[in-house]
Amino acid sequence: MEAEVISQLGAFCTTDGFKFSGANGQFTRHFPGGVQSIIISTTQYEHDVVAEIHLGIRLVRIENMIYNVTKGLKEFESNSHTILTSMGRLLGKRFHRYTCQNEADLFHAKVSIEEFMNDHGWYFLNQITDLSQLHGLFNTFSEYNNQLFYNDYIRAIKGLTIARLVDYKSYHELIGTYETLLERANYPESYRSSYDALTLFLENYSEN
Repeated sequence: MEAEVISQLGAFCTTDGFKFSGANGQFTRHFPGGVQSIIISTTQYEHDVVAEIHLGIRLVRIENMIYNVTKGLKEFESNSHTILTSMGRLLGKRFHRYTCQNEADLFHAKVSIEEFMNDHGWYFLNQITDLSQLHGLFNTFSEYNNQLFYNDYIRAIKGLTIARLVDYKSYHELIGTYETLLERANYPESYRSSYDALTLFLENYSEN
């Protein structure tokens, strides 16, 4: 039933240029410099399927920079997203999931998801293709922005890279902000070493 849920709920994607990738409920649309993703995550239970929508983007330039410097940590494999967040978080909630047992449930979920995409989703996906807008999401520490991210380390390492590319005037202060964040989270030494390597690389980075 999972395949049917993904097919039904993902039908709206294909009308907007997205193509089913054939794995993990992911629909993708390429643009110059990256890929937009809509992911329909599903879990099969005995009598129903629970589905959740995630939206994200991969900017190849950013991911390649980070992957090279961090020596290929798992978070930065070739299919990583620069940002990936859930429908629930975009609505300011912990999660927003759909339980599908029958056609009526699927219909309700389809209508709800399409309304969400028209009101919020498409704007978000198009907004984050712009580097300056992405910088605002990562490096402005509002309550709403903070809850979009699942992992402070990934936010730090990508947020710094984006800030450097947009020539953020408070870049060095941002390094300190993220260092404090990582210290509080008590990440392993290997993560801190990768963070330090990236900050050193970015300090000397030049596009010329």
